Amino acid sequence: MKNSGYKIVCLFVMVLLSSMLFSQTTYQVVSRKIVKEYAFTESDRLTINAEKGIIDIQAWNEKKVSVVVTIVVKNRDISKAKKELEYINWNANRKNKELLFLNTIMLPPKAELSSIVRIEYKIRIPQGTHFTIENKFGQVSVSNTNCDGTYKLEYCDLILKNVSGSAAIISNMGDFNISKFSGLLKITSRYSSIQLYNIIGKSELSATYGDVALSFEDEISTFDIAAQRCNVLVTNKNCSEINLDLETKYGELYLPESCYIKNKSLLTKTVVGSSPTSISTSKYIIPGKSTFIKVKSSYGNITLN
Repeated sequence: MKNSGYKIVCLFVMVLLSSMLFSQTTYQVVSRKIVKEYAFTESDRLTINAEKGIIDIQAWNEKKVSVVVTIVVKNRDISKAKKELEYINWNANRKNKELLFLNTIMLPPKAELSSIVRIEYKIRIPQGTHFTIENKFGQVSVSNTNCDGTYKLEYCDLILKNVSGSAAIISNMGDFNISKFSGLLKITSRYSSIQLYNIIGKSELSATYGDVALSFEDEISTFDIAAQRCNVLVTNKNCSEINLDLETKYGELYLPESCYIKNKSLLTKTVVGSSPTSISTSKYIIPGKSTFIKVKSSYGNITLN
């Protein structure tokens, strides 16, 4: 009996120690939530200046802007998490016609952030809103809106879905997934993977390092892509006849003529030099309205399939 009791005590101690060790290795979470609403007119502009922001924007039928901000801090040491939560501030200011949302991380001198931090924004805006988003080390998602947006992103992913209007994007490091966009799209990116699906309207892209994947159907659109050290892949789902102006310097050009070229007399092809330092061009201009894809690439491949 004594031996059995000793075993039970040992087992209890082992379980207790294991629980203590597990609690020390798992993250503890603390958070703070802010809920606000602001009157907003068609002439107003919304600006969001964030760091570590996980930003979700959608439209609604109200003539005001609603924002729910959740500041989340994770740390293995709960006391550190609580302390560093105090370092994160969120403010809203209105000046003239601009409504500004701003979050800052204010550390004491020589202190370093030891926690995992994210600032979650759930924002609802009126249709037609003009907005600007600046975000570092996070993600931006905009859906179901008809708005004009300006995006300045660094180490930040971007998702646009079912969006119309205009989008001007400047990004350094981050992946884009843009689907069902209608209007004017301008992208300047470095070190990004860009995926475009069912884009209608006019798109201008300047991409350095990374990849561009473009998939379209039968809607008439214009794409002007300048790519440097960046591969470009075009997928023509319905094998539609389109206008093409393609050039690659020091890369490869793959064009399946059976799909894209219906009248070979309209096709102009040139190759100057030999691989890997060749310059290849293909032009196919057809009469009437049609999608137009222009790609100028250097040190990257152009593939149409």
